Amino acid sequence: MNILVLTNEYPYEKYPRANWTKVVAYFANEWVKMGHRVIAIVNTSTFPMPYYAAAKIAMKLGQSKRLAGTGLSDTTWTQEFSFNDNGVEVFNLPMEKYSAGGKYSNKALKQQVERITKLLEANAFKPDVITGHWLNPQLYLVGELKTYYGVKGTCVFHGDYSQERCEKFHANELMKKVDHIGFRSASAVKMASKYLNFPFEPFVCCSGVPDEFIAHRANAKEKTFSENSYKVISAGRLVPYKCFGVTISATAKAFKGMDYSFEIAGDGAEFETLETVISSEDANEKIKM
Repeated sequence: MNILVLTNEYPYEKYPRANWTKVVAYFANEWVKMGHRVIAIVNTSTFPMPYYAAAKIAMKLGQSKRLAGTGLSDTTWTQEFSFNDNGVEVFNLPMEKYSAGGKYSNKALKQQVERITKLLEANAFKPDVITGHWLNPQLYLVGELKTYYGVKGTCVFHGDYSQERCEKFHANELMKKVDHIGFRSASAVKMASKYLNFPFEPFVCCSGVPDEFIAHRANAKEKTFSENSYKVISAGRLVPYKCFGVTISATAKAFKGMDYSFEIAGDGAEFETLETVISSEDANEKIKM
């Protein structure tokens, strides 16, 4: 089967950024292992070149934290290029707009549909199914491309399902053009149900620890906070919405006066900030990055 993946982000070994999620690549890699042909189109947001010049100046002035994750400090993704990721054929097709988090023009959206269809034709690839990840611009693109090819199309929301964003990018209207809508958790579905009118029942696309990894713990004796020692580990990208700062403070308070250790495995824009949180909790001996 030919699977077309549309996404805003995709990890690239020549451009390692710890604050870019690899979740889409994980799924795409598994599909290749199952024998499917997978093409991933990265619809990267790019901006007029003066924006990047301003970003370089801001970096020199020590504003790297504020710019972290915007992509404005590097022009790598402003160019069209392709690479192979463990069998996944990845193509970067940048789309220009004028404000971070803003809309693409109707012209840009229509042109992107044309660019994608021409690229797929050049690579002798007709999708059997199309999946998009992140609301903007994937929900629009999936709807147009699934109609063009006459196949099934689905789009998965990540952390972009707030009422403000859904209204801004016309989610209710665009959902009518796709076959399925997915969310990363049941709680996300519950929240979005308050303002989204689903034409069909959304599905939950979990990508956490498999149940079988922890099933053996179900019947094991559970530890309690009253025991003499406790070990905690947390792994992930150190970005604001992961709330590692809250986890650090909660752990320091919950285990205060106890023999415990908390190891955080990961990297990202919040690294230095989290080190400060650890110090403020007087937990440098207990909590390690």
